[in-house]
Amino acid sequence: METIEVEKRDYRSFLKHALEARTGRNPRYSMRAFARDLGFSAPRLCNIFAGKYGLSLSAAREIGSKLGLSESELQDFYDLVEASHARSRVHRSIAQQRLEARNKMKSAATAVLTLAVPQAKLEELKSLLNTWGVEILKNQSGDTH
Repeated sequence: METIEVEKRDYRSFLKHALEARTGRNPRYSMRAFARDLGFSAPRLCNIFAGKYGLSLSAAREIGSKLGLSESELQDFYDLVEASHARSRVHRSIAQQRLEARNKMKSAATAVLTLAVPQAKLEELKSLLNTWGVEILKNQSGDTH
């Protein structure tokens, strides 16, 4: 399973990233196949990507389940859709606030870990985070894992 970046500010970018990940794994995978896998016609998906059509929250839920997203990614995806297309200005605003709050929490957590971990404690912390299901992406030397 791949990780989709949370900082994406538009659900269309989120979908495009998912399509790119699939074409990266299989160069013959097409937008038509992606549309089929999501339960849309190819022209409908093209119009969604072009911004001519939007998604409802119920359609976003169906897509989210078909993409196999994590719970965090699902919440981000739903809120991106709702922030763009909810009928109520209040619902759009609340969805945007939830996105901003989660992004702030993730940024703060990353900053704390980056600043608070001395090299001597890195292996111990990696072990602890692994038990919680958290992955360390960089160590102090900048190597990725």
